[in-house]
Amino acid sequence: MTSPQEPPEGFYDDDFDSDPFDSDHTNVRRLRVHDRVPPHDIAAESAVLSAVFLARETLDVLVAILSPPHFYSDANRKIFEAFLDLSKNGRPIDILTVKIWLDERGLLQRVGGGGYLAEILDAVPAITHVEDYAKTIVDKYRLREVISTAQRISAEGYTAIDPAAFVDGARSEFDRLLTSRRTSSPIRHLSELLDPALARAKDRKMGVEKPIPVAHPERAQCLAGGYWPGVHFLISGTGAGKSQLAIEDCLHAASCGVPVLYIGLELEAFQVALRFLGERSRVSWSKLYLGRASGEQIAQAEYVAAELRDMPIYTDFAGPSGWPASRLRDALSQLRELHPTGPLMVVLDYLQLVSSEPGGPKELRERIGAVAYSARALSVEFDAALVIVSSTARANYGAMGGDAIKSAGIEIKAPNSDSFSPRKVVLNPDVLVGAGKESGEIEASADSVTVLLRWPARYEGERVVLSVTVKGRAMGASWCALLFDRGTRFVPFSVTQMEDLPERQSDKQAAAGRPEVPDQLYDELVAQAVDEGARNGTPITSANKCEKHLRAAGEKVTREKIQQAWNRFKENQVENSAGSDGGTGGSETSRTSTAILPNLSEPPPNSEGNRA
Repeated sequence: MTSPQEPPEGFYDDDFDSDPFDSDHTNVRRLRVHDRVPPHDIAAESAVLSAVFLARETLDVLVAILSPPHFYSDANRKIFEAFLDLSKNGRPIDILTVKIWLDERGLLQRVGGGGYLAEILDAVPAITHVEDYAKTIVDKYRLREVISTAQRISAEGYTAIDPAAFVDGARSEFDRLLTSRRTSSPIRHLSELLDPALARAKDRKMGVEKPIPVAHPERAQCLAGGYWPGVHFLISGTGAGKSQLAIEDCLHAASCGVPVLYIGLELEAFQVALRFLGERSRVSWSKLYLGRASGEQIAQAEYVAAELRDMPIYTDFAGPSGWPASRLRDALSQLRELHPTGPLMVVLDYLQLVSSEPGGPKELRERIGAVAYSARALSVEFDAALVIVSSTARANYGAMGGDAIKSAGIEIKAPNSDSFSPRKVVLNPDVLVGAGKESGEIEASADSVTVLLRWPARYEGERVVLSVTVKGRAMGASWCALLFDRGTRFVPFSVTQMEDLPERQSDKQAAAGRPEVPDQLYDELVAQAVDEGARNGTPITSANKCEKHLRAAGEKVTREKIQQAWNRFKENQVENSAGSDGGTGGSETSRTSTAILPNLSEPPPNSEGNRA
């Protein structure tokens, strides 16, 4: 095969632009000085193209540095254009898709055919050096620009009529080259943005474009209707219910026809499936998990499974090597392929468990920054609402309650003159922006930030949580109250009920109220404590350690109830271990699967769809 560095005679001049002095300088490489080839680095060009084939996420890095005119080889330029167009349309990038893209435009043979694409793939670059390769390409391009400009000015000088004007023009040209360091997309005039913006504003006014609905109308009011496309943070400490709330939102959005992807980095596939079943059937997922559900409750879960099979709910889980930030684009691309039009919703649960890239940064803050900042661009590209669940630092667990409620100025005010409803205000929302562990700076640039705060007292033994939206685009801070009803799901909690709650319970009051707490709430807390201990490297091996863990997280628990729940937990472990002897280990395969698949099996042939 002919190398693209030395194409056949007349190849580029016949098939591409032939003007050596074209305005975008894409053909300056044809200009020769005493038969010398202009500066270029074909190896670097091949390396960046190969890197994109091998790791799709590298394109996100390259687009901030490279654009098609930077390539010396026209063949490489066309391949890079294919990358950009495929990415823009949410399609995968591989040898086949690029080959089809080029062939559809009559360019495949001009770039060297499928054989040249295979050569590119065989370049095997060091992906960690892809930015250096890209900068080398840009540096060579700028040298070619200087050579081209000098040749053009030299030719014009022979016929210049006004020497002073010619010199001033030449100086301006070189000043432009010296000061221009742009390596990203060109700036755009405001006029280009106005018509699309007005069109979308009209669509929103007419209800054609709507936010993705959330599970509770009160929270929807805090979020200006729901989740608009963008990046949204949901933050809390342990035990406040952030995963449960995220799953409730997923299920509600999917029931309204919105395609949903739940990325479970904290929970295994078994637990995620049970949480969806439990939320839909109103059966405590912990009962299903611990084998304590009645026959009637199992039948209820089986009934709603048929409905869940027909909903556009998908899942993704960490594999043996973790779940890196680059996986987010791939997952979104797959979801967009399955649902080409309309908004998408993605929940990442949770941020601090994102793993490092091969050869990438190991520091937690840098990993968090990589996924959060790429989420911003991806939300725009795929018209998606990305809900990022974030944990707060363990040192802040105790503060995510009464102290935070006071410092943030969360109050109930009298109604305005034009309203009969009490006003729920947040006087100092800034104190809660940045509550996430190692993600504070990123939260400040998010479209919304919601913090879950535990009310210091319980209502009839049930947990009360404040959902406080402390930041939002074009909306003020607000809050609403939720009750964790019977340890199964969140339900709205009215202002009138809030006024009857004490601001704080004494230890004696808390202990006195503890016998009223449903057993299943303790079962769930124990299961959560064991999971968290395993992840944090501090295994929970006794009821005493479990009690200490929960108290450190701010939970008001009694030793007697913890001991009872711990005993049930251990008994269930023994039963499960005995029942799984000789098994095939299939559950472990599903737990580490990285495929994006419907979270439940395919619908039966005669499925009747969703309930009203």
